[in-house]
Amino acid sequence: MKIMLPSYQDAAYNLAFEEYLLKNSKEDFVLLYRNNPSLIVGKHQNAMAEVNYLHAIEHKIPIYRRISGGGTVYHDPGNINFSFILNAPGNNKVDFKKYTRPIIDFLLSLNLPATLGSRNEILLDGKKISGNAEHVHRDRVLHHGTLLFDSDLEALISFLQVDILAYKDKSSKSVRSQVVNIKDYTPRLSISDFTNQLTSFLGAFFGAEKTKITLHDEKAIEALALEKYQSREWNFGYNPSYAFEKRKQFEGRNVFVKIVVEKGIIQNLSISGENLSEGLMFLSKCDFYGVFHDYLGISKYLSSKAFFTHSEESFVNTYVKLFF
Repeated sequence: MKIMLPSYQDAAYNLAFEEYLLKNSKEDFVLLYRNNPSLIVGKHQNAMAEVNYLHAIEHKIPIYRRISGGGTVYHDPGNINFSFILNAPGNNKVDFKKYTRPIIDFLLSLNLPATLGSRNEILLDGKKISGNAEHVHRDRVLHHGTLLFDSDLEALISFLQVDILAYKDKSSKSVRSQVVNIKDYTPRLSISDFTNQLTSFLGAFFGAEKTKITLHDEKAIEALALEKYQSREWNFGYNPSYAFEKRKQFEGRNVFVKIVVEKGIIQNLSISGENLSEGLMFLSKCDFYGVFHDYLGISKYLSSKAFFTHSEESFVNTYVKLFF
């Protein structure tokens, strides 16, 4: 068993790190790492329906898809991520109780009243501090989870606030829970000290030793991060088919927008309402078929359609919010 502490705080890189070790090694690993602010959706979720998309775009918060199931989580440097990548021959590879046990035992060793919840989350006094998910690849299992130590909970809540009625699909839905930071229970313990103690505890628990990634593997991980985890095809094109339907107050008018999307690509879009403005009337006649349903795709399309009464920038900034 090896323990690794990736130094990059880039979520795409660290997601690629996990997948690479899972699929390209026969050894067992523990990973502990932190990420810059980012939103991570489950493999089978509709990313658009799980996050406050325009709020994330405005604050330049990247959205990534992981290979495991489960719900959407918010990462920032106040959150510690742990991963167990293990050989698991035989049956019963998925075992949340088994793989959360060492984390719960560590928290109990700090006199923190940690328990496993009914949705495989770790709780303190009934409040969530850790979400967990798993992915099986052949005879190996990836179990990973979060530990909210000193995360920005206001940001977490704001980026996960969504209109649950706007998206119609068959994706897995997140279940929102009341959250709390571990630091609230251990005010004298820094995140570095907490991480160091967790590293030592897991090292003793598994009989593991620290190691580092080779240069060859690091380059392969960087390539996987770029080709997969930073691609819109994986993060948004992997969304299930969905319809976005929303009535909006726009330019003082009630406007109804309906968008049908498959593999991230708009198949049909309609804009309707009474007494539409010139700009809305113009857009209602445009053919959005084949446009990628994300901020970049819509912005580029609107830029190409800007008409003489609007500058390109003002036209895009005014109307792009209609589509999310």
